[in-house]
Amino acid sequence: MAFISSVCLSAYSGAYVSLSVPRKRNMVYSDYIKQRILFCRRSGKSYEGIVQSLAEEGHATSKAGVYKFIQRYEATGTIARVPGSSQSSKMTTEAVRIVEEHMGKDDKITGKELQTLLAKDDITVASMTALSWQTELG
Repeated sequence: MAFISSVCLSAYSGAYVSLSVPRKRNMVYSDYIKQRILFCRRSGKSYEGIVQSLAEEGHATSKAGVYKFIQRYEATGTIARVPGSSQSSKMTTEAVRIVEEHMGKDDKITGKELQTLLAKDDITVASMTALSWQTELG
């Protein structure tokens, strides 16, 4: 088969079949796709071959993403996400204390007001984050 600008000419049907699947940055693969990647790799497919196979099934992957997943799998032995790999929370004990203190005084405080109060103690958060903390802390 010859690739012609992300379209593959199928020798079987004579029809054009698109192998191009829209990709998004920083994809998080589902457990099913991770299992398919491992199955394809164990059956001897290259990274590019895995990407093409999954594209034919309608799953968006990239060669770099497949490579990174396989490296992470070989290092950890699991398909689960690595704990602690996300951004740490800004909700420190100091921030919790400030929010609870001001909610005790006025439980109708807005997110913007909470943001301003936190900023006085050098805690920079968006007003929506402050509002979600208020909701979370009750």
